[in-house]
Amino acid sequence: MLQYKGRTFTAGEVKRLFEERYPHLKVDWVQAADHCIDHICKDACQCAQTEDAIFHRPAYTTYIAL
Repeated sequence: MLQYKGRTFTAGEVKRLFEERYPHLKVDWVQAADHCIDHICKDACQCAQTEDAIFHRPAYTTYIAL
């Protein structure tokens, strides 16, 4: 996501980007909220709430690439 640093996305846009990059993987399980520096969900990625997080979540379903 480095090429998108600073850009704002909706959850749907994140899924679409993932699907374009990894067309052979099932996109249904992709949840941007699992990769946030300032938000955590049950069973989130180990990057959540760490310096390795991919997104900042300023509002529900809104994500900014870090």
